[in-house]
Amino acid sequence: MTELEADRYGIDRDRRRQFFRADNAKANRAPAGAGEWFELVSVHLGNGADGGDSVGVATPWSPPDPFDDVTTEHLRSVQAFIANGEWRDNPQSGDWAGKAVAEVLGLDLDDKADKAKTGSILKTWIRNGALRIERRRCPKRREDKNFVVSGDDV
Repeated sequence: MTELEADRYGIDRDRRRQFFRADNAKANRAPAGAGEWFELVSVHLGNGADGGDSVGVATPWSPPDPFDDVTTEHLRSVQAFIANGEWRDNPQSGDWAGKAVAEVLGLDLDDKADKAKTGSILKTWIRNGALRIERRRCPKRREDKNFVVSGDDV
């Protein structure tokens, strides 16, 4: 697992080497896929005192779903929050729409996993039309920028 993936999934960088993905190494023989994730866990064999020897076992693992604890009410709150302000789609902007998402969901944007979760949720809501991108003049910069606005009601 790369450091970027560990940050995205909220895994300590020191533990990231316990996770690996297996894909089809001969990609020209099958359609491309995301592969499967595994975690190496220690299993005691029970062959002695204190559990005996331990071996590493690859067990199936799934990355956390950013929407596991997100409800429709959260989306409605974010839409209302966005509708009452000027929010940009650029994470480097001081008015990034992700700040509204993080505020509603109680996420800490200084935490890499929370920031990645926020960005993923925001992109998904934009992709499915719950939020929209609108190109318009930025009053601060006096140039056209992408703003995030409320989309379809849910």
